[in-house]
Amino acid sequence: MIKKLLLLLMLLIGYSQMMIGQDTIRKKTLPILAVIKAQKDTILNSDKKKNDITDYAKGIKIPDLNEVVISGFHLNDSLQTVPAAVSVLTNLQRNNSTDIAPLLNTLPGVQMQSGALNTNRISIRGIGARTTYGTNKIRAFYGNIPLTTGDSETTIEDIDLEAIQKVEVIKGPFSSIYGAGLGGAILIAPKYTLNNGNTAKVSVTAGSFGMLKNTVNYGYATNTGSLNINYHKLQSDGWRDNSTYNREGVTLAGDVFRKEKSRLTYFGNYTYLKAYIPSSVTKQSFNENPKAAAPTWAASKGYEQYNSVMAGLAYEFELAPRLKNATSIFFNNKDSYEPRPFDILSQNSTGYGGRTQFTGSLEPGSLKTTYIAGLEYFRDGYNGHTYENLYQQNNGNGTLQGLPLTGDKQQRYFINAFAQLRLEFTKKLEAQAGVNYNKTAFDLDTTFPTESSNSENHSYKGIIAPQFSLLYKPAKTSRV
Repeated sequence: MIKKLLLLLMLLIGYSQMMIGQDTIRKKTLPILAVIKAQKDTILNSDKKKNDITDYAKGIKIPDLNEVVISGFHLNDSLQTVPAAVSVLTNLQRNNSTDIAPLLNTLPGVQMQSGALNTNRISIRGIGARTTYGTNKIRAFYGNIPLTTGDSETTIEDIDLEAIQKVEVIKGPFSSIYGAGLGGAILIAPKYTLNNGNTAKVSVTAGSFGMLKNTVNYGYATNTGSLNINYHKLQSDGWRDNSTYNREGVTLAGDVFRKEKSRLTYFGNYTYLKAYIPSSVTKQSFNENPKAAAPTWAASKGYEQYNSVMAGLAYEFELAPRLKNATSIFFNNKDSYEPRPFDILSQNSTGYGGRTQFTGSLEPGSLKTTYIAGLEYFRDGYNGHTYENLYQQNNGNGTLQGLPLTGDKQQRYFINAFAQLRLEFTKKLEAQAGVNYNKTAFDLDTTFPTESSNSENHSYKGIIAPQFSLLYKPAKTSRV
């Protein structure tokens, strides 16, 4: 299926380049001259800016940089005006196109530990550090699509870096908008084609230990919509034994029916992964041979394999001059198979839900007021089984599935209702308050062994989580 999609993508790119090739040759000169003139004008006029910062010690003026714009889901639109700890990553492919962990680790208070490319744990200000082999207590979104499952597990490494425009990390429980996430939230913005016409890019990255990544990007944009397709294949032999890694995926993102006051955005992602697991070793084994895998994992040739699908639609429109709405629906499915020395774990989970959010503003007298209010519903179904792993009876060929050991099913769902209010008293002083209501429930069914089968229902009491912050800006470039 991936090869057919790649072939179709290459044909689209070839056709688009053939159609615009001659125009590109004729039209390239003028934009280049315009860019040179714009840069020249910027240099000549930089001293005329009223907002330039003067370094009196050196007697020079430093041009004021543009503000960093953050997600539209906040009440604030820049880092200087948001009363929370927010970090933003842009230019993600500048030094690395394969692994997001080194990029997140450049942010203060954020740590992403990697046992392998497929084994990661994110902690924000220490929250999440106690989770052994994964990330929880942190919510993540790709556009409007939640990447966090019903059991609070978050996986962001499946999204190709070259399909990401920027990443925002909110540190701390900003619960009034993003729900129950003690550590914070990670917001990943999809990359869209900005300029009208066709664009195409093919890149190859090679590295040590058999690392090879091939990427194909195609984009098309008009005044009323855009189409963006990303295909990538990443493989590595790994530094340690039993650590071969293979990931392949296709990402589709864009918008249609774009008008002055509305647009419909869409997103889809398919990922196939098979990654072998070297697991942990003792200190003595590490000192003797740090490349060695754990003996039982090497003998069973343990690995993780899954197919993952995510999709979503979001409609944004203006209801009134000072009132906007963004409504999204989303779906995800993950089918995984993980042979381990002690058993084989087979899992299938399917989730779906929706989110709607109203954003508006009021100006009663001289006090500027903006607000957000919305509702999010998520439902997640899980079906899991474990089996015997008879690798010791397989003549050194690794994993061999045996009889079933356990089986269970779960239905998990939650509702988040949220509201947030921002009051600007003066240009230097503002307050922000919010509240979130969360209701979570689980239905658990043990299906195997049959003699132990039973059903349980757990419904937690609704939790109200308030949030309040006060922002004071003593100077243009500082805040408290």
